[in-house]
Amino acid sequence: MRLSAGRPEGRASSIVVRARLAALAFVLLPPCHADVVVLKNGDRLAGEILKLEKQRLSLKTAYAGTLMIDWRMVERLSTERPLEIQFDSGLRASGRIQECPQGIEILTEKGAIRTAAPRVAAMTRTREQAGWRGNLQGNVDVGHSLIRGNSTLSQSSLGITTRYRAETTTMQLGLISLFSRQGNTPATSRHSLTVRYDVPLSLRSFAFTLTTLERDDRQRLNRRWNLGGGWGRKLVKSDRSEASILGGFTYANEDFRGTRNSSGEALAGFDLDTTMANRFRLTSKLALYPGFFNGSRYRVVFDGGLRVPLIGRFTWNLRVYDRFDSRPPLPVRRNDYGLINGIGIGF
Repeated sequence: MRLSAGRPEGRASSIVVRARLAALAFVLLPPCHADVVVLKNGDRLAGEILKLEKQRLSLKTAYAGTLMIDWRMVERLSTERPLEIQFDSGLRASGRIQECPQGIEILTEKGAIRTAAPRVAAMTRTREQAGWRGNLQGNVDVGHSLIRGNSTLSQSSLGITTRYRAETTTMQLGLISLFSRQGNTPATSRHSLTVRYDVPLSLRSFAFTLTTLERDDRQRLNRRWNLGGGWGRKLVKSDRSEASILGGFTYANEDFRGTRNSSGEALAGFDLDTTMANRFRLTSKLALYPGFFNGSRYRVVFDGGLRVPLIGRFTWNLRVYDRFDSRPPLPVRRNDYGLINGIGIGF
């Protein structure tokens, strides 16, 4: 009798303890995210959606770490926080996602967008959630070569490519430095720095400002400084490729070993950034600068690159550059070009 009468009391005591622990945990522990992913087989997974990239959905869970889910197996989903979404057409939207019978519904500031899950190509956390580090992407690579024969040729290179995407602006920076020495001859160097700042005007068009700074010992160029801006339009905009055309005007200030001149130049350019076979990244930047006051002189600037992933964040990088001046102020070769390769790390 005592044993049977004690069991209900023990159960009641256990329930009270569990309830108190649950209440204490609810007060002390931070609230968890309640993003839900529903698979085509009916399974429901709860956690925090981090991103969708290359047909892989990253879901952070408290019970199994970060899961990588095949996007083709996802039927519908819902999120507690807004995400930045890119469709297969290249269009973008930002908002919270909720389930609907025919797929997903994105609640944006301008209204609701209903679509099927396969139409979504990429998803990331919003700029505020990702922080400035999450908005910064780029690569740093270095290279060195040493050749011995009748004379010693030593050459070192440094390349930096970065892109920062904020909510309404994008800033790009590119740096290529080349140092070379052959035998006892004086060392020669070549440096090129480009900074571009984009502000969107519509879904496809944008305004930009551009600054470049160059030095090239082989062309006897002590300094060339360009400052300008204009208008651009994105011809292709997807999760794998982006192609743009540019048009505008720049002011150029040059110093060729004591021969200085300033002039205005028009600008016509083409930019391409694409990922091939989900691995190789190809970039190409071509710009034409016709002179205003000297119509017979024009410059062509080309920078291309191929980035191949190795292990982890390490990459092998191949860079190609070409600088053409139809009428240089000094008697030097009109064309200066080269090929650089190095090992880098992405971030």
